[in-house]
Amino acid sequence: MAGFEAPSQHVSGTGKNLRLRKAKQILGWTMVVLGGAAILAAWFWWATAERRSIQAMPAEQRLALYQSTLETIKRVCLPPAPNRDAFKSYCMQQGDFISYFPECEGACQTMADRLALGADLAR
Repeated sequence: MAGFEAPSQHVSGTGKNLRLRKAKQILGWTMVVLGGAAILAAWFWWATAERRSIQAMPAEQRLALYQSTLETIKRVCLPPAPNRDAFKSYCMQQGDFISYFPECEGACQTMADRLALGADLAR
């Protein structure tokens, strides 16, 4: 008969369509996951660029920048500086920045952590 399809052929075609649809879904989700991983890797690379740049500096140059940054923090961000609150955002950035230096240990790291969080260092 014309136009009549045997049931076994119809089921077989449906099975192929179902497998094709599932394969497309898996491919789609794989692309989403890989895209997300790529975005995360790019963000991580960008977020650590400043730290890598500081650590790659020649030791003398890095030490000079560290000492200059530390002196600026002491002058601008530590009490009893007048208008200290006006520089809160700047001091938070400097606290984050100085923590990237391998020379910043112990008391420096504690100060950097508190500055980066915006804590009042008078306490």
